[in-house]
Amino acid sequence: PPLRKQFPQMQISAPVKTFSLNGHNRSYIDVTLPFSDYSKFFRSNPYNSMKGEGEQRAEDPKHTKKLAGEMLAGNYTPAQHGACLRQKQRKTLLSIKDGTATLELREDDPISITDGQHRNHSGFSIIQAHPALKAEVDRLPVDVKIMLEGDPKRDFLRLQAGKAPDKAHMFSLQTQLS
Repeated sequence: PPLRKQFPQMQISAPVKTFSLNGHNRSYIDVTLPFSDYSKFFRSNPYNSMKGEGEQRAEDPKHTKKLAGEMLAGNYTPAQHGACLRQKQRKTLLSIKDGTATLELREDDPISITDGQHRNHSGFSIIQAHPALKAEVDRLPVDVKIMLEGDPKRDFLRLQAGKAPDKAHMFSLQTQLS
């Protein structure tokens, strides 16, 4: 039989946290990975309306470039990324024992990014524009909240449903800091 290609994989473990309110529960883990590992095992899946697949909006190269510029200038405020296991992944990659989740990360079955795709793409953008910074970018910590149940499409929609800040408020704050 032909040899199967071996894909990188790793195991992570973290305490299971539960957001519980009014009889509804959401379980998740918080982990921190270096960018080199995060970028291997987590992927954004752009939505394809013809196939009904994926959940993320298409990458906006201008936004990616802006974030990369802020990172390079020291003006970036790190923020947690969001991810969600698909139903099949919960069955094949996740085990929970004594309040600790163990998750097998596989490059050939990446976890869906539900929040943070442009921050992720910014890392790649920096490496492409400044190859000498690759090792430094690869070491950057990426904090990820991984939802252990749910649906990536629904979680993406929920994360995008926040109220946009008032433009006058933003302008006033920016003027004060100038």
